[in-house]
Amino acid sequence: MILLFIVLFPLAAALAVLLGAPARKTALWAAALTLAATLVAYSGFEGGQRGFQMVTSSPISSGSGIGCCTSNVRARGGACETPTAPRRS
Repeated sequence: MILLFIVLFPLAAALAVLLGAPARKTALWAAALTLAATLVAYSGFEGGQRGFQMVTSSPISSGSGIGCCTSNVRARGGACETPTAPRRS
C-alpha cells in the first residue's frame, strides 16, 4: 500500500490545491510526506532478494477473477503472481 500512497498522494495534494487549499503549505506537506513514505519504502527494500517486492493486490471482480497489481506482476484469480524469470547458469 505504500507504493500507492507514494504515487497517489501528490495527485490528491494537487487536487486539494485546485479546490482552494493554500498552495505553498499543501505542496510542502505533500512533498514531505511523500519523501518520508519513500524513505520508509527504501528502508524496507532488500537488495539481495530475487523477485518483486512491496507488491499490492486488489481484487476488482471476484467472480471473474479480475484483479489489479501495483507492481510489474500478472493478476490471476484476484491475486498477483510473479512471472518466473529464466535462470542463468
